[in-house]
Amino acid sequence: MRTALNHEKEDSIITLSTLFSALASIQDCVHQTEQSTKNTIFNALHYLENNYFNDIHIESLATSFGYSRAHFTTLFIEETGISPYLYLTQIRIKKAKELLSRTKLSIEEIGYSVGFSSIGRFSEIFKKYENITPIGYRKMRIPPPKMY
Repeated sequence: MRTALNHEKEDSIITLSTLFSALASIQDCVHQTEQSTKNTIFNALHYLENNYFNDIHIESLATSFGYSRAHFTTLFIEETGISPYLYLTQIRIKKAKELLSRTKLSIEEIGYSVGFSSIGRFSEIFKKYENITPIGYRKMRIPPPKMY
C-alpha cells in the first residue's frame, strides 16, 4: 500500500486497487472474528445446557475459550441478550420446575441435581426468579386429591 501511495498521480488506479484490496482483507478479518465469536458463544451455550448440573464457574468457562471473564460476558450478552450466569440460572430453574412438577424428589435432591450448592441457595434463587418458593411451586403444580 505504501508503494501504491508513493506512485505518481497517473498511478491512482493502482493506489485505489491496493486500497480496495486492503479494505477487503480487513472486512474478511472482521467477518472471521464475528464468526469465531458466534461459534464460541454457541459452544458455551451448548456446554451450559449439557452441564448445568455441575459446579460451573463463569470465569473458568471464559478461560477455557481463551477470554477473560469480562470480555466473555460482554460477547455473551451481545449474542444472547443476557449474561452467562443468568443463562445458566434460567436453565437450572427450568429443570428444577420440571422436577418439582414431575417427580417426588425432595426439594434438597432437586436443588443439588440441577447444580445448586445448597438448599438455601436453591430456595433463594428460585424465589428470586419465580416469586414463589420451590415448595410453594410444587404445591401449586400438584392437584389436590379428589374428595368423594
